[in-house]
Amino acid sequence: MGNGIKFSISIDRLFRYHLTGIGFFALAEVFLVACVWLFGVDTMKGLVPLFSLEGEGNMPTLFSTAALALLAAACLLCAKNAPHGERVFWKILTAAFLFLAVDEATSIHEYLSVAIQKPLHATGAFGRAWVIPYGIAAAIFGALTLPQLLGLPPNARNGLVIAGTLYVVGAVGFEMLESFMVTRGFERTMANILFYDFCVLCEEGLEMLGVALALRTCLLHFTAGARNLNIAVAAP
Repeated sequence: MGNGIKFSISIDRLFRYHLTGIGFFALAEVFLVACVWLFGVDTMKGLVPLFSLEGEGNMPTLFSTAALALLAAACLLCAKNAPHGERVFWKILTAAFLFLAVDEATSIHEYLSVAIQKPLHATGAFGRAWVIPYGIAAAIFGALTLPQLLGLPPNARNGLVIAGTLYVVGAVGFEMLESFMVTRGFERTMANILFYDFCVLCEEGLEMLGVALALRTCLLHFTAGARNLNIAVAAP
């Protein structure tokens, strides 16, 4: 290992950088919405679709995909370091977050909504029909993993519960509110549209915050509370 590479990552600093990125995209959304309403701009030479939190395949999508992939990797580290009875829990989390990363990058849920909306006659809060199968899957996932979750040390358990709550409230709660507004044909006044944009900001912001907190929680659990993640790469 003498010829290898060793480096240390500050978990707190990584968390601050993560929050800074979230803040940047939130401010960019507010700025772009303000420009659209105050100055009547359209796409601002591509900036609006590139940084819109409601868009797909843009910079916020890339940011969220990378964060979810890092979270899946952190859960895999926890699985390798966990007692035998706890490994399955962390492997399940690894698979779940890896799926969410792929979903974020490829918009699987959007295609699913199109496929099941008419057969299920989904409307109102369930107009974006992906929330139905995803909500059922989340409930089953929570029930199956709850015993293992409750058995974690308090810091890890509480951190994951808070992170999961933030993510679900954003991804499902605000998504259903937005769907209700759109499918019920709300009056397109400035106040209503600005409220819709506010819901989008809350939805994406809470999702990102949930992932950031979960990543910090998993890394601290892996390092047993140490503030630095030490990595050593052996030379070939």
